Amino acid sequence: MAGIENKPSILLLDDEPLILRYLNSSLESEGYSSITQVQSGEAASAAVEQQPFSILISDVYLPDIDG
Repeated sequence: MAGIENKPSILLLDDEPLILRYLNSSLESEGYSSITQVQSGEAASAAVEQQPFSILISDVYLPDIDG
């Protein structure tokens, strides 16, 4: 998607670093650049307090919160 006009800010939430790297790489290859990665519900809550996100991609089963 080389012509993405309004690039959304994306929050990736997963407790598996390999999955985060894969998702981040896939999104970057599609032209998305504003991507934040976190590995816990607590970190996701803190990130959302810092800035708004257009999209949240979340694992459903996390140690500290349900996705």
